[in-house]
Amino acid sequence: MRTSVGSHSCCWCRPWCCSVCSIAYPFVRGILLSVTNSRVGVPGEFVGLANFYKIFNDGIFRTSVYNTFVYTGVTTVFKLALGLWLAMLLNRNFRGKTFTRAFILLPFIIPTVLSTFAWKWMFDPTFSVLNWLLYHFGLITGRINWLGDPDLAMISIIIVNIWRGVPFFAISLLAGLQTISPELSEAAAIDGAKPWQRFWHITLAAAAARDHGRGAVLGNSDVRRLPRSSL
Repeated sequence: MRTSVGSHSCCWCRPWCCSVCSIAYPFVRGILLSVTNSRVGVPGEFVGLANFYKIFNDGIFRTSVYNTFVYTGVTTVFKLALGLWLAMLLNRNFRGKTFTRAFILLPFIIPTVLSTFAWKWMFDPTFSVLNWLLYHFGLITGRINWLGDPDLAMISIIIVNIWRGVPFFAISLLAGLQTISPELSEAAAIDGAKPWQRFWHITLAAAAARDHGRGAVLGNSDVRRLPRSSL
């Protein structure tokens, strides 16, 4: 019995030690290095918050932080909105449903190297297919350097990130939508709930839940809370 308990303890201690060595130590080491003027091959001395003061007064750093927040915020909102729309579309029954699901997953399963080269070619100022289309439709008169202009470069990488991330959001949300019982929407419709109310109190509540079981409970509880006077 003691041998069994000891073996179990060793099994738990090994992953914990690996986690400490691979995560905790680099994290603590990084904090210690941030308050010194250490360089490669030079131990350095303690300088306190001088490094943080210097970096926050750097215009390039502030611009990078701003661009990061804009990029993350815009892409997340669009991926969530488009992913939810695709998930609701794929949750319906129609011909070619299986083929459509596989087709939508293509941006996510294509190797990153191939998709990068394809988008780089489409954004190329000389051989860009986007410039060719816009020129033949009469929307532009000259070449557009999509990745050379700061504003256009941000828009370009946002488009690429949305294109690649929407399938993942769609499939993840679809898994949650398929756990919702159709009887919930039918019961709400019979009671007079409008499509927007059914979407907000049933579909969206279940999709936003952390797990599938909680999503069904949330949807059911929200149906009971629909105000009769507003139906």
